[in-house]
Amino acid sequence: METKVLKSQEFPKIKKLKKEYNIFRAVDTKVKKNLDIVEFINEDRIFRGVGKSTKKAFKSAAKEVERHYDLKSKLSA
Repeated sequence: METKVLKSQEFPKIKKLKKEYNIFRAVDTKVKKNLDIVEFINEDRIFRGVGKSTKKAFKSAAKEVERHYDLKSKLSA
């Protein structure tokens, strides 16, 4: 298992997500050869995305963050 912190040089969208959703850490974990896990950590919870590549896992985790905050705003309205 290999873990590293994702930086905005690798994924420019991280900067936008960090600012918009108050994410303070983005972690990429490589498990085996064909599975990547990206986790976004903020004060509310950990959002996890899984995919065959880091790019797909990042996209999955970003969707999870947006889905969570979209539902949260609909419920409070």
